[in-house]
Amino acid sequence: MAERYAGPVPCGACGKPLPPEVDGIARCPCGKEVRVFRFRPFRRDVSPTPFSAASGAPCAYHAGNLAVCPCARCGSFLCDLCATPLEGKTYCPPCFERILAAGTFQSLRNQFPRPHAIAAALAFLALIPFAAVVAIPLAVWQMGKAWRKRSELAQRESRVGLYLFIAILLCCLGLLITVRVAMAILDFSG
Repeated sequence: MAERYAGPVPCGACGKPLPPEVDGIARCPCGKEVRVFRFRPFRRDVSPTPFSAASGAPCAYHAGNLAVCPCARCGSFLCDLCATPLEGKTYCPPCFERILAAGTFQSLRNQFPRPHAIAAALAFLALIPFAAVVAIPLAVWQMGKAWRKRSELAQRESRVGLYLFIAILLCCLGLLITVRVAMAILDFSG
């Protein structure tokens, strides 16, 4: 697996390359603010071996390349360009797309939910009288998850703290509304 990408990244507005050492938020000469996140590429750098009749079988998708492995699902011969490793097996591009669409592998599912947004939505539900009894504990639980993952979430979104602040504010307001409604019901019945 390759190391983190260290080459130039083009600006999304003007296309000019940003300096290779930029990682995070940078200002392009065109004036736009660009967010750069350097990551390890999913695929390794490959240079396929040319096919010759004496060396083995050709790739099912690139006839000029030597096949290095079969697809675990359909059995097609694959070169280094076509082989997509997934959870210990190798798949061809069409089979990988089918598996991706079916959502059968855990490693292909979203690993970064948005607990801060879920907390804010639950806190909004807490504004409904007596729904706060269920919504506030669930919102607090999601706020705790968001707080523990705040550094990971902050790399993808800049307003995690704002979501948490809104969730806390709405939970307090929902609790206040529920208590006032409960007191009004008790005064009315008593």
